[in-house]
Amino acid sequence: MLRATVTAFWLGSLVLGISCTGMNGPGGPGSLPITGKIYYVDNGSAAASDANPGTEAKPWKTLNRAGSAKELKPGDAVFIKSGVYRESVKITVSGEPGRPILFAPAPYAKVVIKGSELIKGEWTQVSEDPGKAIYPGQFSNIWKIKLGEEFFTDPSNPGAFADKSKRNTAQVIVGDAHPLTAIGPGGAFYPDKGWCALEPIGKGLEDVRTGTFFSDPKEQALYVKVSGAPSWFSMEVSVRGDVLQISKCHDLVVRGLEVRHCRGNLAGMGLYRKSLGMEPLADYLKHFGVSIENVQFIEDD
Repeated sequence: MLRATVTAFWLGSLVLGISCTGMNGPGGPGSLPITGKIYYVDNGSAAASDANPGTEAKPWKTLNRAGSAKELKPGDAVFIKSGVYRESVKITVSGEPGRPILFAPAPYAKVVIKGSELIKGEWTQVSEDPGKAIYPGQFSNIWKIKLGEEFFTDPSNPGAFADKSKRNTAQVIVGDAHPLTAIGPGGAFYPDKGWCALEPIGKGLEDVRTGTFFSDPKEQALYVKVSGAPSWFSMEVSVRGDVLQISKCHDLVVRGLEVRHCRGNLAGMGLYRKSLGMEPLADYLKHFGVSIENVQFIEDD
């Protein structure tokens, strides 16, 4: 039996497949017939638990639980309720010809999978405001925060942060969609690959300018310089490399998801080409009955 091994990384503002807007809502189940059971994932529900049976009243909490659920049979569907899912999601289940397993947002739901973690701690102002500030953070300043272990934990690559002396922050995203430029080596820039990325500048903390960040592995600290105080904005750090993986499966439909903030700048679902013949990935997957429809891989830099 043919099987596909595919890893989807964050890159490329594109939409793969078709739009599934209709009576079931944008990105929803669409017209695919569901011949089996429907299971639910809802990380916003107080009743959610991966120990649950996956019903709407007692949903699963994580996408990973659904991605490898032994309960799923050909023709079944997983409906995902609205929310931000900060996971490294791996889907390994398979349907059968004519009866694929469907992963899709619940009707009218918006599902975002992120490779980032949200900064929630207290920032410390490092440099003073030039001149007389009318209010704190009126001018552009350098701010510092110590990052916890959650910013250096990647289940998809357990050894990525093992050497504490080489830990670095690949990306810092402001307001969900605006990346800061990295100071010094590392980050998510690969000049020999030709992939779109913000090129790092400078060498150290002394080179921090407005719209940049510097990562200090010795202190496990993050320095940023923005207009105003960073606490005014949502600030996220890319942590996970493999945000969405589809591995060793067949007869599967993944529809209507949004994937953001992968750590690193690696080959995206839309830019991948099969090594022989440069066949687009979406077409290649069809050989295995795997369909990627209306899945957006958002490029923030």
